[in-house]
Amino acid sequence: MTTLNFLHMGQYLERFDKRMWTTTSFEYHTGKPYYSLFMEKPLKELGIEVNILPFDQIDKNRPWFVNLNILTHNWGDEEGQDMYNDWPEELMEELINGQAYLIVNNENEYETTQAFKQFHFQYDKNPKIPSNKIFYLSPAYQCKDIYKNVTESLGIRSNLIKVIYVPHVDMLCSDSSIELSNRMKFNEIRSKKYISLNRMLRFHRPVLIGLLENLGCLTDGHVSLGINQNDKNNFQLHGGIKPYISRSIKSFPIGETEIHIRDRSLNGLENLYNKLPLVLDQEEFETNYAPWEFIPWKHVEDSYFSVVCSTHFFKWQEISLGWNEKEWRPLLYGHPFIIANRPHTLKVIRQFGFLTFNKWFDESYDDIEDDWQRLDAIAKEVNRLSKISAQEWDLMFKDMAITLNYNKHMLINNRWYNVFYGSDLKELIKWI
Repeated sequence: MTTLNFLHMGQYLERFDKRMWTTTSFEYHTGKPYYSLFMEKPLKELGIEVNILPFDQIDKNRPWFVNLNILTHNWGDEEGQDMYNDWPEELMEELINGQAYLIVNNENEYETTQAFKQFHFQYDKNPKIPSNKIFYLSPAYQCKDIYKNVTESLGIRSNLIKVIYVPHVDMLCSDSSIELSNRMKFNEIRSKKYISLNRMLRFHRPVLIGLLENLGCLTDGHVSLGINQNDKNNFQLHGGIKPYISRSIKSFPIGETEIHIRDRSLNGLENLYNKLPLVLDQEEFETNYAPWEFIPWKHVEDSYFSVVCSTHFFKWQEISLGWNEKEWRPLLYGHPFIIANRPHTLKVIRQFGFLTFNKWFDESYDDIEDDWQRLDAIAKEVNRLSKISAQEWDLMFKDMAITLNYNKHMLINNRWYNVFYGSDLKELIKWI
């Protein structure tokens, strides 16, 4: 059987500079990069086995891969930083002169422009590893085009490194969460129309929540909005929660014709400042509850649809669309959804084989390029859906059953193939 060989990073856990790299984003103690889980099943059917091997067991006469996760928030412009600090000599020798290839793994967050610039700032200072030996994994859907634009702006050849698109690792829901979803039963009488989980105070989230409050439909949903310690520190620096949030929102880029949208959001937030944080299941907001097992099942069972506020929304936050566990969760627990993300997110989700809800929802918001108008359209559609009676929703939910069951089936049974064939992971076969 042909093999695709990855280095088991366990023996190097203490050797890499934790300011810039980490080897901790692996599946437990197997040493497997998370994305390799998406490769094993389809590759095996093609007669290719994925191996995770220690250094001394790898065949150095054939191509093999070294995976390192990049800590982009620590890749600043400090002159003294060295991306190769404390690297093992044997790895450097193989990456420079041997058959080893470096996978720079940034699959955890869909960040593009700044992350690419930070990488090249560090790499160009000391380009020891040949550029054609480097792969950069990104979960940003438009990562290749954005990388080309970034390198052209820096005067660098756009094919310097190989950029590979791979959806966020958390598309691979856990078996335990699948079991929990199978036991879930929607309440016969649901007290809320929707659920919207916003654990972190990313600024498109309070803008949307302010719009929902202004429309009078915030109380129709199970809605959270978290405040962590960093947010509290910012409140103190800026004179309190209200001035910090309102000044921040007023500083966002906006056209004159959209100012009324911002003002309606700020008017809605006036009623909420003294109620923040909005709490559902967890009263503290320091812990990352991203894993699938922490889905607030009782609130899901008590609502009809999900309003997903993605990691990024505004163009100034991030150019590319992308997704992670937030967008995939409604597929697992059988909710129709509205997604507040970059334009054309629903279109790409359909390209991955999933169905959306244009029979019942007005999904035209997905094609609106202007961020403020798109957010306004989302708020108005949430409001419309919230005013539908429970009796009508029960009928509509039954009508959606085939679509909801299909999406869940696709997520659970095709999750390996969706990612492998829908991403650039399949390109790694070229290096076998």
